[in-house]
Amino acid sequence: MAGILPGEFLIRWYGGLYQPNSGAQLENGTIVSAVRRITAFDGPGVEIYLTDPTTQAVTHIPPLMVNALDDKAATLSFNIIWNLDVAALPGGGFAVAYSYFYGTEQRLMLHFFDDAGAQTRMPVQVVGGSDPQWIINEGIMSLDTVSEGVLLTWKHEVQPVNDPARPGWMGQIFSPSGEAVTDTFAFHTNRAYKPATLDLGAEEGILLAFYAQTDSSVGALPAGLYTRKILPDGTLTAPIALNGVAGGTINDIRPKLLIDSEGVIRLVYLDGFGGGGGNDPLALRMVTLDAAGQTMGPPVTLTLDTDSPASPSWRMMGFDAVMGPEDSIIVALETVPQGVQFRDKTDIYVASYNSDGSLRSMPVLATQTETGLQRDPILMTTEDGTIALHFFGQTTPNTSQNAHLRLALIDPEDVPPLAVTVNLALDLPVGVEAGAVILTFTSDDGSVVIEATDNGDGTHTFGDISALSGRITAARDYAAPPDPVITTAHALDVLRIALGREASFGPTEARHFIAADVNGNGSVTTEDALDVLRAALGRETSFAPEFIFLDAGDPLPGLARDATAHTPGIALSGGLATLLDSPDIALQGLILGHVGPFG
Repeated sequence: MAGILPGEFLIRWYGGLYQPNSGAQLENGTIVSAVRRITAFDGPGVEIYLTDPTTQAVTHIPPLMVNALDDKAATLSFNIIWNLDVAALPGGGFAVAYSYFYGTEQRLMLHFFDDAGAQTRMPVQVVGGSDPQWIINEGIMSLDTVSEGVLLTWKHEVQPVNDPARPGWMGQIFSPSGEAVTDTFAFHTNRAYKPATLDLGAEEGILLAFYAQTDSSVGALPAGLYTRKILPDGTLTAPIALNGVAGGTINDIRPKLLIDSEGVIRLVYLDGFGGGGGNDPLALRMVTLDAAGQTMGPPVTLTLDTDSPASPSWRMMGFDAVMGPEDSIIVALETVPQGVQFRDKTDIYVASYNSDGSLRSMPVLATQTETGLQRDPILMTTEDGTIALHFFGQTTPNTSQNAHLRLALIDPEDVPPLAVTVNLALDLPVGVEAGAVILTFTSDDGSVVIEATDNGDGTHTFGDISALSGRITAARDYAAPPDPVITTAHALDVLRIALGREASFGPTEARHFIAADVNGNGSVTTEDALDVLRAALGRETSFAPEFIFLDAGDPLPGLARDATAHTPGIALSGGLATLLDSPDIALQGLILGHVGPFG
């Protein structure tokens, strides 16, 4: 599809359907990818790749192998990486965090690298050891870039797992050199999901947004979507419930916090559950927040359907969002058609939105599979505005084969705008002056009607080009004068045409037959001539003179004196989007009852 450069296979391995992977963009523009290795593929560990988005050159650096961390691993009966994440470091380089089983223990490790992928210090063991009080349930964790380094958060529980005093979610900030900047803190007691983070600077601290799951823990929050802040002194503000924002539903898909050039904060999140046996969100929403994490108005729905904010006919499985040019919001959205298993078909769309939630450009189908899945979209943008989409793919359904990590590059020049401006050329009857024309696009089923804006210079702009097949029609008011009046000469020419004679102005063509058939019965007869004569004499008639516009490029084969049926306007089988490459349209105009020469 236009705008998609050849995808680059960053890695290929054998593994389960849920392969944790992550990607981030370094300050020098390099994209770093990290993906889990499992025991079936030369031992558990973390594969790391560096990609130059300009040349698409990929560098594989030595993997982090769990079995090589110390000699005790050789005696273990079971090792596996649970989860991982990667984040850029301020000033250059990156950090990789991952959780894994180490025999009967669970550990959370943090590694630091320079831009070339060389480790800059010994790994940091954040959580681990034989103390049974430490257990990382499911290994869920996240790593985010902040001004002081990286913020690591993880889902933490104590043994036994049903202890109501468990602390829930923990966090700690590390400097680029790997030193702990803060003590470990608990910011959430519920069993919950990865938080979104946003560094607001040295004076404001770090804003968090997270879903809380229903829980019986001491001090647990009611289920819902929350914000809270890590203040500069390391303390945390009280959680703020975003009541009414998420509709009381929760999901395990991480929200995203963004800030624009004016300092306006927006929270993008998935909300609502799908049907058809799935629990997948159906709506992508955005809400504006203040620096404290309070909402500043109702949420808006971000949709790929420009005609209606109603839920589309597919489920949403995951997303990512970044700030784009001119404070636009770019979103990558992973979708699955209703009634289809996500392992069998997934599409990833990339769309750009304005700050009010309206579409800024046409959504791009960035990647699609008919026989497999594609998950975990991660968005980045390069200096030249190229959109980099990092994602996991699997082209063989329901097996562990043919899994890969890919990077798709989208050239912003090839992303269709939401509007199209056309150049209109008119061929009018002799004596008819050019005048204002209203262009309208109507979809084939009549559900979409879009009127173009007349720019006053011969161009017209359609502000929405998302609809598919339809027609452009034109309208212009008839007013005589200045438009030519109907005369007895026109009535005589209609009579000549009805009788099969040559008109006074010479040979006739398709549009003359259409102009002469004033009663619209599909044939030019003496009745039409009488009606035109009545109009010329100011008597009552069965028709009123009006403009009709035809496709100037359509010769109207088969149209004749006794076969005048026609469809006004220009047919667009591919919709208005087909005019992006060829924006010139030409129409032939005629006046009903005005039968004469054309210019």
